[in-house]
Amino acid sequence: NEGKKSALQYFSYWINSVRIHSPASPLALVGTRCDGSESRDLYQNVELFIEESILGEYGGIVRNDADGLSFFPVDNETGSGVENLRSVLGQVARVEASAREVPIRW
Repeated sequence: NEGKKSALQYFSYWINSVRIHSPASPLALVGTRCDGSESRDLYQNVELFIEESILGEYGGIVRNDADGLSFFPVDNETGSGVENLRSVLGQVARVEASAREVPIRW
């Protein structure tokens, strides 16, 4: 399918761009413009694409356990989903910060 191939190229470009500068950092995939009227089927199709095409190729993807997804759907207009994303990223940041040695001079 041409659409999947294009989407995979897009994802690969951005994930590789991030990994070049920060290879060990966790990565959260965010689906914007999800206004809540989308069916659960659409989210499951996106999830299946991510599982088949991205998760095996790239590690360190942050899971959205609240929605049972490998991405975070958010609504740009209402902010729906943003609080969950913010909370998960805060938890990830705390774990990452506690796992790194920081010189005392910092």
